[in-house]
Amino acid sequence: MIAGAIQTVTSGDRVTRSSQLSWNGEEEQLWIDLPAELAREDDDASELLPACLLQAMRRHEDLEIEGRVSPRMLRASDTAQAVFHAWDLSIRRASVAVGSREPSERGRRGSGCFFSRGVDSMHAAVLARMRGDAPTLIFCDRFDAIQGEETRAGERTRAARAAGVLDLPLAIAETNLRTITDPLMDWSDMHGGGLGFIALSLAGGLERVTIPSTHSPRTVGPWGSSPYIDPLWSTEAVEVVHGALAARPAKVAVIAEHAPSLLPLLKVCFREDTPDNCGRCNKCLLTMVNLEAQGLLEAATSFPALELELVAAQRPGNFAMRLFWLEAHRSLSPERRHRDLRRAIERLLRGVARPGPVERLRRREFRRHPRSDEGGAFGRHRTNSAVSLMLEGEPYP
Repeated sequence: MIAGAIQTVTSGDRVTRSSQLSWNGEEEQLWIDLPAELAREDDDASELLPACLLQAMRRHEDLEIEGRVSPRMLRASDTAQAVFHAWDLSIRRASVAVGSREPSERGRRGSGCFFSRGVDSMHAAVLARMRGDAPTLIFCDRFDAIQGEETRAGERTRAARAAGVLDLPLAIAETNLRTITDPLMDWSDMHGGGLGFIALSLAGGLERVTIPSTHSPRTVGPWGSSPYIDPLWSTEAVEVVHGALAARPAKVAVIAEHAPSLLPLLKVCFREDTPDNCGRCNKCLLTMVNLEAQGLLEAATSFPALELELVAAQRPGNFAMRLFWLEAHRSLSPERRHRDLRRAIERLLRGVARPGPVERLRRREFRRHPRSDEGGAFGRHRTNSAVSLMLEGEPYP
C-alpha cells in the first residue's frame, strides 16, 4: 500500500490535506478538511501512519508513505502492529517505509478532546472542565455513512449547543476516511487509527488530544481505540491520550452531577438517519438503562420511553458488551422500582448464554460456524476464543 505525499489547500478559514492512496491495483484520495487555525500546513505526513497501517495489515501489503514521518511514532508502530496481530492472527505485519524520518514540528499550544455527544465523549469533556482544562472539542463530520445532509446539519447544531453548555470551543473536522476503510473492515476496529489521523492533522494548533475511553477496567480489551494503542500515535508535536477508564454508569453519574444540561443533548445511536436516538438498538437501550439507574431517563429527552421487552430481546454476541450489560444490571436499585428491569436484563444474559436448539446444533460445527458474528474482527476473535475454549476445549482459530 502506498500513501502519496501530503497536498495542502487553504480556502478561507479551512484547510484541506489530502494523499493519494493506492493498493492492489486500486486507488483513492484520502482527504481531511480542518479549521485553518488548528490545521498543520506543512508536508509532514505523520497522520497517514495511523490512517493506513491497519489497512495495509488487513490487505497483507507493506506500507510506503511518501513523506516525512515522526521517528517517535515509527518506533511505536512496531508495538501497534504486535498488538493488532495478537488480537487478530489473520492479519499480516507490514514493513513500513517512509520518505524521511524527521521530528514533527510543534505548532501553537492547546489541547483537544474528541466529542460525538456520546456518553464517553461527554464524560471526557466534563472531566477536563473539572480539572480546570479548556480543550477544543473536536466533532467529526461524515463519520456515519447513513446520515443525510439534514441529519448532519442537526448533528453540528447540537454539538455546538453542547459545547456552549460546557463553555468550550468547538472545531469541526470532515474526512472521507470511512468511505475507504468501511469496505475492508468494521469501524470498531479502525476508529482508533482514524481518530489518531485527525488528531495529528490538528498539530498546527493542538499539542495534546484526548480520545475518550469506551471501556472500563472490567471490559477493556481488543478494540480499535484502546489504552494499549492510542498513545502509540503520539509524535514529537502531538501527545495522543486515551481517556480515563470508567464504567458507563459511573460516566453517566459524572455528567449528571457536573453538567446536567448536557443530558437532553446526549446522542449514542447510529442505527437511524436522525440526530436523536432510536431507543430500540442495543446501544440506545444500554444507555437508557444506565440513565434509569440514576433516575435521569426523563431528563434525557432525546430518548423515547424504555421498553422492557426490547431489553430482554437483545442478544449481544460481543463478550465486552455482555459485561456492559452486567455493569448496568449492578447499577440498578435492588428495590422494587427496578425489579422488572433487572429481570429483563437477566433474561437477556440467559439468552446469550443458553442458545436455542438451532444454535446448539451449530456448536457441533463451531470451527466453521463461530458463536459470535459481531462486526469487528478484534472483539469477535476474543469472544470466539473464549467460547471455543470453554465449550470445545480447543484453540481458536
